[in-house]
Amino acid sequence: MSKSPRVGARRVAVAWLLVAAYGALITALSSLGKPPIPEGLQTTPGTLVLHAFEFAGLSLLLSRALARSRPAWSVSKVVLITIAATAAFGILDEIHQHFVPGRYCQVIDVVADTIGGSLAALLSAVVGRRRGAWR
Repeated sequence: MSKSPRVGARRVAVAWLLVAAYGALITALSSLGKPPIPEGLQTTPGTLVLHAFEFAGLSLLLSRALARSRPAWSVSKVVLITIAATAAFGILDEIHQHFVPGRYCQVIDVVADTIGGSLAALLSAVVGRRRGAWR
């Protein structure tokens, strides 16, 4: 028995709503003034891991939304678009932080964001293929 088009459209809309909400959360957190991290410790392995996990979450939601809204796309296309979009969002987030008092724009943070997003996109592809969700 196939699902009705309404159910499918609702699932796509919810997937994109989750992407937008998560992106808004990242932006809101980036808008907070001086983070509770001493200035000299702004870039430590721990903060870079946090960046990677934060953007891994965005990547997982984005790859799911893309796969649901474009089921004819190949896995590699979804993964590449997810990685590019996650990296672009990381760049925009760092530019935004440049204008927030007490925050800093750092290239290493974009690198951590992109690595986290890339690993999550690849993980999503592997799991999606095994579950038969993607071609």
